[in-house]
Amino acid sequence: MARSSGPSLADAFQRGQAWSVGLYIYAAGEEEPRVGAGFFLDGQGRIVTAAHVLADAQQIIVALPDRRLMSAQVEGTDDVTDIALLRVSPAPEVRPVFAAPDALRVGD
Repeated sequence: MARSSGPSLADAFQRGQAWSVGLYIYAAGEEEPRVGAGFFLDGQGRIVTAAHVLADAQQIIVALPDRRLMSAQVEGTDDVTDIALLRVSPAPEVRPVFAAPDALRVGD
């Protein structure tokens, strides 16, 4: 099978690792933390994740790609879209790169 000379999905994942995070959610009555994932939205320490993993959260720990751990606070949730916004402070040096809107195609 011939390889494409176009963009690779593996390349996209590698670039995305710099702003992807792991989450440990500690809730009352649970002995082990729940785990989740998210990504930095900007350089201000804001993280997007799924709202359902934060249900009854008492403490949220963010695992950064460099293995540092930071505490996060919930900035807001939307149960209809299952989106939540977290914030860590101080904000780590993260600069997410998003595609130019005119370069997007259906499915991107």
